Amino acid sequence: MTLQHGRVGSAPLAKFSREQRAGLFVWPSLSGPELTDRERELLELYKPSGVVLFRRSMQSLVQTRKLCSEIHQLTAADHQRQGAVIAIDEEGGRVYRLPAPFPRNEPAAAFATPEREAALRSQVILQAATARTIGVDCLLAPVLDVLTRADNPAIGDRSFSSEPATVARCARAVVEEIHAAGLFSCAKHFPGHGHTSTDSHKGFATTDVPLETLRTREWLPFVDLMTNPGLDFIMTAHVVCTALDSGRPATLSAKILKHHLRDELGFKGLILSDDLRMNAISDYYGVQKAVTAAIVDEGQTSHDVSDDSFLRQASCDALDAGCDVLLSCQSIEREVTVLEAVAQFLETRLDNIEWSEKAERVVAHTKKRTQYS
Repeated sequence: MTLQHGRVGSAPLAKFSREQRAGLFVWPSLSGPELTDRERELLELYKPSGVVLFRRSMQSLVQTRKLCSEIHQLTAADHQRQGAVIAIDEEGGRVYRLPAPFPRNEPAAAFATPEREAALRSQVILQAATARTIGVDCLLAPVLDVLTRADNPAIGDRSFSSEPATVARCARAVVEEIHAAGLFSCAKHFPGHGHTSTDSHKGFATTDVPLETLRTREWLPFVDLMTNPGLDFIMTAHVVCTALDSGRPATLSAKILKHHLRDELGFKGLILSDDLRMNAISDYYGVQKAVTAAIVDEGQTSHDVSDDSFLRQASCDALDAGCDVLLSCQSIEREVTVLEAVAQFLETRLDNIEWSEKAERVVAHTKKRTQYS
């Protein structure tokens, strides 16, 4: 099951408007259930290749369908005729976004035994069909983290198992059903968040797993699913992996993303950053923020609004390290900081082959989202 790719062709990076270049690489969020006038203006101007919705923007299925339709219309362009890819975190358990009357489903850990595969597939069929009906294009799932620390606060029951083969088997079922519904999937979090004792949503997170163990344990589910049924997107972990790069979180590490994920493992899809507003990133740049639960929060995100200055450097560093798409998940009105940083960053890279290829990759992987065969 492979996505039929398109190419930028006659629209290389230099031919996009300054704002649309930035929009290719940034997926913002929205402030509420209805677009503000300023959000409409910015969506039309930047034409982001994706938008991430949280529960603050999803009050009902009918309201969300109307919102998704408006987003698609405002972001449609020659290079993305269907508009932005609309993504949600819909894992089941404590990480869910679909509004009532959609039920809160079981977490990944509940499906570890082979006897529960049918129940897992049924749950994903319901999630994906509902999402597709209201206009959502991507489920940011499954979690491929192998849970090797029982005290891990970030992952916990979001992981299928402490056994990599079990994680791979369960995740394969999830991806197959997401693809069958014509949606994108996103495996997370590379190079692995299952062996940390802290939560990267709330602060600095580190793992000391050796490289050979990463290859045979943490990365086994990623490699397995890249081969069959194929992965559209992989999300990074804001985790310092000391065996690979002791200085930078994976999201900011070219060694981890370019050398290991691209070159060694051969991943051809899009690399998405986790939310750049998470405290593991702000801590890296020396900015202290109020604690936020961000992605795993059942309700609204509640980032400290005091200092966004670190985001300018973080966005450029993440793109340089190998991310194709940056998630920065407050309203697009606040993400102008990121969008403008990226626009300025790209002005000296318009003729650079690596960046032309990155632009082509984003367009190719978001252009024909439902054409699986």
